Amino acid sequence: MNIAYTINLDEFGQDLDISIRKCQELGIQNVELRSINNKNLLDFTNKEIFNLSKKLSTANLKPVALASPVFKWFYFEETSSFISFDSYYFEKFLSIQKKKKYIFRTFEIASMLKIPIIRVFSYIKDDSIPISTVPELFKDSLFKLAISLAKKNSLSLYIENEPICLVRDADTVNNLIPYIKDSPIKVWFDISNFFMVGDDLSKTFLNKILPFTDYIQFKDFSRKENFVYVPLMTGDVPYENILNNINSFYKENDTVFFNVETHIEEDKDDAIKESFKNLRNTVRKISSNTSTF
Repeated sequence: MNIAYTINLDEFGQDLDISIRKCQELGIQNVELRSINNKNLLDFTNKEIFNLSKKLSTANLKPVALASPVFKWFYFEETSSFISFDSYYFEKFLSIQKKKKYIFRTFEIASMLKIPIIRVFSYIKDDSIPISTVPELFKDSLFKLAISLAKKNSLSLYIENEPICLVRDADTVNNLIPYIKDSPIKVWFDISNFFMVGDDLSKTFLNKILPFTDYIQFKDFSRKENFVYVPLMTGDVPYENILNNINSFYKENDTVFFNVETHIEEDKDDAIKESFKNLRNTVRKISSNTSTF
């Protein structure tokens, strides 16, 4: 397997120049985009997108994924829900017209930046949402719009398993499979999110889902006392076992993105460095016993 390590630029903060420099220091060439300068990418003007593209190109950084907030929104414009989440400078309550505007804008930006992968969600799952199953999600008019635009633009929509959204656990991700085949839909595979909702990622489940993803997200947490995010390989997620199973699935020539995030606010830079170091060391350890990694 060929591993392409990547990270979201805003993991380092909101200053683009600092984020670029820190990526270079870590030897990262592929980046994910979400927010810059306290502004969500979907609210960037065309000129701002052009300038961003030029700056990334000059730094030899390739944007490979647009981590959009699309469908990480409430179904209705008004709700009494108290679900809290980080929206990365994006509106949480939107009219249908604004949602449509942002869906179209997502594909415009991805095309301008030549980004092949668009991360999406599956609606915030609050008490008011009338959608409760994956089949119902794929009948939703806005979701159908996003799929049609993905097909039109030859881009891929990667649905993240997100604990506060409809697609959140092993069962709902498994229910995606009939809709993924022969479609632009794939899975944005967040390992720790499965463990947060009580799934353990058996080898059987991995072998069933991995054919539908090449973008795997790594973060770690500990519940020893209070819930807290920690650097990779130092928390509750059994990454070495999972990586062994991932390694046994992919073929030698497959390219898979390994995206690192931390959600750690204090000593963020140290946590990112430690996470990459631990992940790379674990990959090397496994590769020394196999020929795939």
